[in-house]
Amino acid sequence: MCSGVGGLTIKRYSDNPNQEFYCEEFSDRAIPFLLFNLSIRNIKGIVRHGDSLARQFKAIYKIEKGDKFSTIEKIEENEEIKAETVIMNPPYSLKWSADEEHLKEDRFNQFERLAPKSKADYAFLLTGLHQLADDGKMAIILPHGVLFRGGAEGVIRQRLIELNLIESIIGLPGKVFYNTDIPTVIITLRKNKQNTDVLFIDASEEFEKVPPKNVLRENHINKILETYRNYTEMHSKNTEVDRFSKTITLEEIKENDFNLNIPRYIDKFVEEYVPPLTDILKDMKKIDEEIELTQLRFSKMASQLRAIDTEGNRELKEFTKYLQSKRSIRGRGQISFYD
Repeated sequence: MCSGVGGLTIKRYSDNPNQEFYCEEFSDRAIPFLLFNLSIRNIKGIVRHGDSLARQFKAIYKIEKGDKFSTIEKIEENEEIKAETVIMNPPYSLKWSADEEHLKEDRFNQFERLAPKSKADYAFLLTGLHQLADDGKMAIILPHGVLFRGGAEGVIRQRLIELNLIESIIGLPGKVFYNTDIPTVIITLRKNKQNTDVLFIDASEEFEKVPPKNVLRENHINKILETYRNYTEMHSKNTEVDRFSKTITLEEIKENDFNLNIPRYIDKFVEEYVPPLTDILKDMKKIDEEIELTQLRFSKMASQLRAIDTEGNRELKEFTKYLQSKRSIRGRGQISFYD
């Protein structure tokens, strides 16, 4: 869903060239480029052109492998497809109809509420989830607000957690996408998930600054993937990396009112080093000595000035007297503070 010109689809194809792909895209401008990009790679699949949330489509295209390039054929309505993998990067917080009639549909009815009209994030998520096969896995990129916002979104989020559909929450740095600077989060979901824990990964500091953007290098991506695979493939409970990742139980999430905001579970605080008091006093003594030396030098320089008017001479004498009084206080071993 929201396939654009096919970037994520092509990436998935490079890892799984023998699979069949299914794409949906709303933009009239993007559809020709999407069809072209799939065809020149000899990809097999179905492309629907239209509104994914309203489930209303202008055209459906069947793409078949050829000798070198795929053939493209416009077809009539086909059945809803259940996919082994759903990958989505929808537009964030898009406005949509939120018509109450949608609650009668299978994709929404078990969640009791619809995503708000001003933010379609959960509408996209639930639509993609509905298209997922019973043993399938889904990954969707959304803004962090979906993790903690209340109202209808809070109800939907709680239901997703209670149904044990959320597998992991992966926080990404800001400025890693060209269409937005905000930090985003990857939510992975799995049907028939066996354990009830949720893996949290805070990768917000895993980037290299390449102005004006931040870039996730291979070592950053590998760190995320290794932690994720230890949890999902190796079924390892030892997925806790200090200030980076942690496996959270369902009970702890319930105690936090089903709030999935990453800082609630991963502490990024680094205690600041405080030197011993003896070292602080040594530094203070050294600074005081430097201040006193500077004052003496300034006083000598001032006393050498002769070519000044009477008013300036009076002010200079007052300032010299002030410096001498400060030295007198310091000479008695008292601590002085300077404005």
